[in-house]
Order: sequence, then C-alpha cells, then structure tokens
Amino acid sequence: MSIKVDGKIFTNKTTQSSRSKKSKKSQSVTESALVCLSEISDAIKAETNTQEVPFDEVKVQEIKNAISEGKFVINTGAIADGILNMAADLIARR
Repeated sequence: MSIKVDGKIFTNKTTQSSRSKKSKKSQSVTESALVCLSEISDAIKAETNTQEVPFDEVKVQEIKNAISEGKFVINTGAIADGILNMAADLIARR
C-alpha cells in the first residue's frame, strides 16, 4: 500500500504477498505509518509554546458558573471565525 503526501510516496513495510501467506486468524502484522507535519503545524506549535499564558481568573469563574447553571451558550460562528482568522494569519506569515 502506498500513500502520497506532499509529493512524497510512502509505502507500507508489509507487502501484500507476505500478508496472504498467513491465515487471517493467526495473522499478527504490525504496520507502521510515517507522518510528516506541514510547516503550518510548526508555526502553530511555535505560537502555542509560550512560557506565560494569559489567564483571566474572573472570566473563567463566570464561565464555570454559567455552565453549572445551564446558561452557557456556545457561539459556533465566533469559534469558526477565530479558526479561519488564525489560519489566514499563519498563511500570511509564510
């Protein structure tokens, strides 16, 4: 089995012929996978690996209270916009 990622072809170490030689019940093949992360993932990792994380204790407590009272509303549109903005920023930095 071959997989093409970013122009590179990766093949599974276990061939089809070696698999067919073993019965399906006794077959215990360990397959490995090679994962290559993009430059964008490196940028995200660099952005999130800061020593000091801003923390608003009052806001966190307000959110905890709203959740426990069943009043917390998730704004999925705002979350989606934030993800898209972050992706656009990362792409612009390239």
